[in-house]
Amino acid sequence: MCIAWMVFFSNAMIFARYYRKHWPNTKPCGLAMWFQLHRLLNMIGIGLTIASFACIFSSKGWQWSGPRAYQPAELNETWGSIHSMLGLLACVAAWMQPLNAVFRCEHQSSLRIIFNILHRFCGFSAWLMAAASTMIAVRWFSGRFTSPHAALGLFVTYVVVFGVTFIFSEVCLLDTEIAVRSSRSKMQKYHKTSASTMIAVRWFSGRFTSPHAALGLFVTYVVVFGVTFIFSEVLYIRIWWQRKNVVVSSDVEMYPIDEKDSNVILSADEEKRNRLQLVISGVFFVVSSGTCVAICCLMGMVDE
Repeated sequence: MCIAWMVFFSNAMIFARYYRKHWPNTKPCGLAMWFQLHRLLNMIGIGLTIASFACIFSSKGWQWSGPRAYQPAELNETWGSIHSMLGLLACVAAWMQPLNAVFRCEHQSSLRIIFNILHRFCGFSAWLMAAASTMIAVRWFSGRFTSPHAALGLFVTYVVVFGVTFIFSEVCLLDTEIAVRSSRSKMQKYHKTSASTMIAVRWFSGRFTSPHAALGLFVTYVVVFGVTFIFSEVLYIRIWWQRKNVVVSSDVEMYPIDEKDSNVILSADEEKRNRLQLVISGVFFVVSSGTCVAICCLMGMVDE
């Protein structure tokens, strides 16, 4: 489960968000490279979550260990119950993504924006719930790890690097938008600010001395993230509505080769930004893979 969320799903989100202008002339099977990578990573992640789900239920005798309607409130409010419910919701949201992608409308359709919003909302919500579930595990399930403090530190490192990666990537993307608008005033592009730029890393500055304070800070982060996401989508809808009847070209120049093909020429600045994005993503991939493997190695057997 950790491998699915920390490595595959996280990097799939990065490819979908920041790699749409990379490798414009490389289209395996007629589809953009970013889409192929996004889909491949997500499908691997979904396969891993299904396998993990089966393993978890098998270890519990195929019985649900989360909240139940007939259980006392004390049992439903334990960290184990919250962890189980968040994990289940995260997996269900992730499994819904391929389904809503199958039924998406055409790119030119006026209803495409609805799919875009739902797809992003499900993706970000799933990742947030998975992150919260994992944070609960490394913080309050100390008996599951041979070194609880190391597990907590590794996951905090992963979350911080994930947030920093998104912030730097947003800066690169915003810089691209500003460059396009200043050089081509007649071809303005919309830019929807991602909610991920509001990652609140301050509450990761030290170890938790008060579990309730830590939980409150995490809830505050989720609320701020959600509000930012909503405002971003409202802005996106507003810009889309203003420009829905205007044909806008990309910030890359296209020179037709023949009726069936075209060659995309990137400017020097665009190539520089793309290389910087590759470096940022490469660092995150190394950190996410390393922390994930380290956390998995710290997991130990616990007698029930």
